[in-house]
Amino acid sequence: MKNDHLKILPTVQMTRTTLALRVSGVLLGAAVLLALAIIPTEMLVRGPSLCVWKNLLGIQCPTCGMTRAFSSILHGRFIQAIQFNKLVVVVFPMFCALLFREAVRVITHVISGYNVRHPKLTDAS
Repeated sequence: MKNDHLKILPTVQMTRTTLALRVSGVLLGAAVLLALAIIPTEMLVRGPSLCVWKNLLGIQCPTCGMTRAFSSILHGRFIQAIQFNKLVVVVFPMFCALLFREAVRVITHVISGYNVRHPKLTDAS
């Protein structure tokens, strides 16, 4: 056949430790979004800066203001979010998409009886 050099690897089993870490990551990400949706953005603005880069070097890092920007988006204040950090228009959708994808993977894995196939193509040589 034409594609004899490609073959599918056997089923990849997710260990309990890996599954526990993935579930923990999904729950943590969801908890962070929930907390930022509940806590008013104004409280975050008044609080101290937790950025190590800014506190040590005195300059803002590329993610400075991202927590406040996430909070602003979750409260429906999109202009304010962009003012806190312009990268929020890329980072927030990516964060939500990755969190959703991982949640779907974990749920699919659990529902299917811990036997999710992750076929990968590899070179047979």
